[in-house]
Amino acid sequence: SSAASDVYKRQGNEFMIRKTTPTIAKLALSDTLLSAGDKAIAKFTVAASAAGDVTVGRFALTITNTASATIATTSNPLKINGSTKGAVASIADGKMIILLDTPEVVAAGTSKTFEVIATVGVSGTVQNLLPLS
Repeated sequence: SSAASDVYKRQGNEFMIRKTTPTIAKLALSDTLLSAGDKAIAKFTVAASAAGDVTVGRFALTITNTASATIATTSNPLKINGSTKGAVASIADGKMIILLDTPEVVAAGTSKTFEVIATVGVSGTVQNLLPLS
């Protein structure tokens, strides 16, 4: 029957063939002192190989809130090459998901720097170093 053959066709692992490969590199933050306010919590570059463009539409970061430090979303959660980019951030299940309003194209053979901004809350008077791993 056609229903049985349709199920048979969908079995197996899905994969996509791409002509380019993105390279992602974590960058150091200029400020690693954890204090309250809107702060850069992650910074990285996305590079496209010479074979073709890379399009970034969304990405996720693993985050951890503690009793003395919390991370919350802000209205401007993303900068690309130093300029604010339209995006929406949400936090669920230990992940901060950034969804760009318009996907960002990294042209073949180039790179762009992404900086994630969040509202950091700190309780007490002690400031901690922000662990970036």
